[in-house]
Parts: sequence; structure tokens; C-alpha cells
Amino acid sequence: MVRGIKPHYNLTVPSERNSIEGVIIFAENIAKRMKLKKSESDNFAISVSEVVANAIIYGNKLNKDKKVKIDVYINENEITVKVKDEGTGFNPDILKNPTDPENILKETGRGLFILKNLNDKVDFNQTKEGFEVTFSKRFSKK
Repeated sequence: MVRGIKPHYNLTVPSERNSIEGVIIFAENIAKRMKLKKSESDNFAISVSEVVANAIIYGNKLNKDKKVKIDVYINENEITVKVKDEGTGFNPDILKNPTDPENILKETGRGLFILKNLNDKVDFNQTKEGFEVTFSKRFSKK
């Protein structure tokens, strides 16, 4: 998808919960530069922070020695984000639907559901270095 194309923005963060706040600011600043509508800006920041939080907590298991790398690619009115952790990954096909009655009150399990509903495309890829989540969304300008 973005192979061979240099990212417009990138950020690498340690696997600590307090890194997520900086990631939100990073995403909001990109949205401002892109002149996105408020709702699209919010959805973009939510998407980036959800994937990074999952990478920090579940992928790297809060191991401060492991990093999460975020690359953002911009092509006309589309943004593609690649988030890579150093974890062993997971099988997204076996995740339970958080809207099913037996899952509705659970405190976890909504991040990827939200990601898939806020974006046009979501891909998962296990690499020898870790696990990647790539998502893209077409945006309209203000």
C-alpha cells in the first residue's frame, strides 16, 4: 500500500501508557495541517490513539524497552497510518463482536471495532520485527 513511499510524518514512542497523550497531540496536529473538518479530525485522533494504545498495552505488553512506530502517509485527500509494535501479534478474525449481547458490558474489545467503523480500510500484518496495523481514510477539506 505505501511500500517505497516516504512517510510525511512519523513518531516513535516507548510502550508506556503516558505516551498515548503525545500520540493524540501528534494526530491532532496532522489533522490541523490537513485542514480536516472537526468530526474527521476527532475520528482520526481516536483511530490513531486506539491502535497505538493496543500496540503499547497488548502488543508490547507495556515493556518500556519496546517501541511503537507510527508512520503517516498523505496522498491528496487520503491519510494512511501504519502502526508497528514489537509484539507477537494476534488473529483479528477471532475477536468477538463487542455489540453482541454477551460482550456489551465488557470493558475491553471495542478498539478494533471502532477503528474498522471510522476508516475505509484496515489491514493487519505480522512481520519478523513485530505486528503492523495499517488503516486509511479519505477526507474532505474544510
